[in-house]
Amino acid sequence: MVPLATIRKIEGICAKFIWHGGIHAISWEQLCRPKKEGGVGLRSLVSVREAAGIKLAWRFLKGGSLWSAWMSSRYLRVRNFWVCEIDNNFSVAFKHILRNRPVLRKAIRRKMREGGETDLWLDPWIAGQSLLEILGPQTDGVAYRGLTCRHIIRGGVWRPEEYRFTAQL
Repeated sequence: MVPLATIRKIEGICAKFIWHGGIHAISWEQLCRPKKEGGVGLRSLVSVREAAGIKLAWRFLKGGSLWSAWMSSRYLRVRNFWVCEIDNNFSVAFKHILRNRPVLRKAIRRKMREGGETDLWLDPWIAGQSLLEILGPQTDGVAYRGLTCRHIIRGGVWRPEEYRFTAQL
């Protein structure tokens, strides 16, 4: 990921080139608007960087690649993507991926099927929220780690009575 300060510096150089000669008849924001909205249609490098970061985060979440498996094993290990705090030891790219979680949370939906890969408590599988966010922290011995939706969904039907929520050591 190119640092934001570098992107802004490049955009400043582009703006100086466009406005060489003095009078600024149009703002940079106006230049970067689509032609349909009265702009010139230039692409803002800040928005391109943001879109690339979101796409990178999506590819990480989607999995199925050596890169996403390596990033997950290196940075998450046993932590959940949605609640993992940003660590100073994380790479710039992985920090950027984690900073895009709020955008991803609004944009993605889970198709449950059997729920084997969906963390029961921490993944946002109910209207973009996690069960822990909806119910709040439970203090009655419920174990949060290692439970997937598969534990309470059988044949596409919600069956919480089939799993006893007891403390797991």
